[in-house]
Amino acid sequence: MLDVALSSSANVYTNLGKQYLARGRDDVASKNFKFALDTDARNSEAHHAIGVPYERLGQKDLAAAHLKRSVAMRSSNASAQTDYGSFLCAQGLYAEADDHFRTASLIPLVQAFLSGHDECGYLCPPGRALPS
Repeated sequence: MLDVALSSSANVYTNLGKQYLARGRDDVASKNFKFALDTDARNSEAHHAIGVPYERLGQKDLAAAHLKRSVAMRSSNASAQTDYGSFLCAQGLYAEADDHFRTASLIPLVQAFLSGHDECGYLCPPGRALPS
């Protein structure tokens, strides 16, 4: 029961941090993500989320550690995989980044999304207007 309550509190702090992040308040977002991780260090979404402001604030080692931990904890999180891949690209680590992009592309929900876009590309080639 206590684990559920801690996880719920961590999710609240993570969601609050995401709202601050969306408003460009990286410093306040980071504090909320830290509260989330202090509450539940096993919250992969908080590890994923805190990587973004750390990267923006120039704390690349912390960003890398948290993004890496997030994908290690929950490899099925396509968003974390692509964010970590983007981070690695920015560091010039293209081969490692490619591994994470490929992992994300193999996640069934992502495959369904990409498949739908492939079909749209087939049905609506460049220069042809989409039906209204």
